[in-house]
Amino acid sequence: MNPSQSPGVTRLPDRVFAGVNLSNTVGQQADSSTLRHVRATGGVPGVFRRTRAESGRRGMSPATKALAGGSVTVAVGLLLWLFTGDVHTPVITLTKVGVVLMFMGGLELLYGVYLGVVKKK
Repeated sequence: MNPSQSPGVTRLPDRVFAGVNLSNTVGQQADSSTLRHVRATGGVPGVFRRTRAESGRRGMSPATKALAGGSVTVAVGLLLWLFTGDVHTPVITLTKVGVVLMFMGGLELLYGVYLGVVKKK
């Protein structure tokens, strides 16, 4: 055993380990629990990854996503319909694009309401 090392302490390798470059920690002493953490998570020692459940955050439900997307689409369509009457484009007018966006946003809003009602049953 090397006199500079004590039992239970391992020297970090001089290479990329588990997909993470540990070159900033090369030559430092690391105990076996740190190496186990690096092997398990692929993380740098001292940096712990949290799963979504551990952090307490949840993703948006599909109903909420559909409602949010539909409302934004309706709002953009309404703005186009109201304020682009004077703008002339070659193929299609922006007011017609606004009407189409409002229609599509309304369908998405109805789909979000449907998903919300079905999920509660």
